Amino acid sequence: MSPGIEGKVVLILGGAGGIGSAAAADLAAQGARVAVADIDKPKADIVTNELTTGGAEARAYKVDIIDKTQVHALVQTVLADFGRIDVLINAAGVMFIRPLTEINTTEWETTIDLNVKGSLWGVAAVLPIFSSSRAVTS
Repeated sequence: MSPGIEGKVVLILGGAGGIGSAAAADLAAQGARVAVADIDKPKADIVTNELTTGGAEARAYKVDIIDKTQVHALVQTVLADFGRIDVLINAAGVMFIRPLTEINTTEWETTIDLNVKGSLWGVAAVLPIFSSSRAVTS
């Protein structure tokens, strides 16, 4: 991780499990302020409680990243709570494993919606913030 992460606000989509919760723990240990967002709010609360117990500043949020309106609202809420967003990590994803001969197009749609569109909605929501903050500091 970057040595300059201390004090930065990191929004982690899919922050309640796997890679997302590991990133949250690592970044918090380095002094980042962490917004843990996930569709599973109780798990996000557990991750956040572990971080704050360890002395980190962290908050949990519920979001379904396939809904771009929810992602936009989340970003606005995190901005209100933390004052800024410096880093976006999209750790949300799904992978259904089955033989191709057992075609399940509903799973394909879910995979595309979550893994591709969810990432795009996150970037679209924070890009104006990142662009304006870079213009101000440049």
